[in-house]
Amino acid sequence: MRLERAKSLPWLVFVGCILTMVSLFVAFGVNTYLVGSSSELYRSAPLANLAGAGLIILGIILVYLGFRKAE
Repeated sequence: MRLERAKSLPWLVFVGCILTMVSLFVAFGVNTYLVGSSSELYRSAPLANLAGAGLIILGIILVYLGFRKAE
C-alpha cells in the first residue's frame, strides 16, 4: 500500500487565517487607543468595529480564494 502525498494549502489560506484570528485583537487595540480613558472603556468606537469587521471579511475572502485555488 502506497500513501499519497497531500497537497499543501496556498499562502492565501494561511494569510486569511492569520487575519481572521488577529481581527479581534486589532479591534480591541484600536478601540483602546481611540477611547483612551478607563471610565469609557466599555464604549465602542465605530472605527474599531469597522477595522475588525473589515479584517474578518478580508480573511474569510482570502481563505475562500485559497481553497478554490487548491482544488
